[in-house]
Amino acid sequence: MVSVAALSRDNRKLPVSNYGPTIDLSDLGDNEMAASVYGDRKDTAISGTSVAVARVSGTAALILACHPQMNSDQLMMYLVMNATPLEEINKIYAGKLGAGKPDLLRTLQCIKFKTEKKSFSNAKGYIKGRFNKSSSEFYDIKPEGVYKGVVIKKVSSDLYSKNCEIVISDTANKERERFAVNEFPDSLFLPVSVVRLEFRPSKEKKELLFYYSVVTVDSSKLYCSSQRIQELPSGSFTDGSGDRNYSGGQDCKWLISAKEGSRIRISFPEFNTEAHADKVYIFDGEDTQARIIGIFSGDLTPPEISSTGNKMLVWFVTDNENHYSGWKAEYVIIEP
Repeated sequence: MVSVAALSRDNRKLPVSNYGPTIDLSDLGDNEMAASVYGDRKDTAISGTSVAVARVSGTAALILACHPQMNSDQLMMYLVMNATPLEEINKIYAGKLGAGKPDLLRTLQCIKFKTEKKSFSNAKGYIKGRFNKSSSEFYDIKPEGVYKGVVIKKVSSDLYSKNCEIVISDTANKERERFAVNEFPDSLFLPVSVVRLEFRPSKEKKELLFYYSVVTVDSSKLYCSSQRIQELPSGSFTDGSGDRNYSGGQDCKWLISAKEGSRIRISFPEFNTEAHADKVYIFDGEDTQARIIGIFSGDLTPPEISSTGNKMLVWFVTDNENHYSGWKAEYVIIEP
């Protein structure tokens, strides 16, 4: 069984499409021409996951027409290994659109010329590694996005000699684990977003197949979380994304609370959000029922804002489209 999500013409997730870590592949499902129910000589434009499934099925059928000896596991492996990743333009759905969009030409070339990959940027896929006598072989899993970790499973069922070893680490050589291939666990979870597999030198020149997949996170809680800032004379806070762009679906609040009789002044030395879509609201009180004293969006530096009382609520909300570098806020408590 293959789970398929649907994409728009610009390779973004179609609004009506399913998504999630169980998706295997994604394909176009936007305004495709199809036969009409209104007559033999009529056609119509349809959208949805049904269209995307038909495209993936057609790609698979063309590959099998060229290589009829291929079994379903091999077909799926080549489709996934050669899919185009979608995370760069679908950040909020990182790891939730499968391995990406099938690429028929690249898949056929990989099968014909037995192309070997050493670096993998898909959110899930297969690594066909090779042992050799003289040196280690390295294979890097480097998907775009931030994840809870990566799960790796051994697919090959062959028996290997005891000197066939795999060393697994991140690129900084942390979280290192070493296994004899025959003792590799059924499933191995590594709490990092980037993984390196080292096939140690071995007299036995054999191939070894692994399957990997990322463990996704809720992107709406990826960078910021609601918090209370109590009675500090001054301070700063940010949208939380650091040197990355903030994510979609953010909904975070910061409550600045001072002593009775005090007021709060806030400024934004850094500010860059999607204009008219991603907004920072300032409330003159402790909740969203208080009077709004500022709404900021875009890339212009907001003016200083002062409260009339001793509490101020900052609320940051974003949509699921374009995401920018975010903002930094500084505040001071004005004593009575």
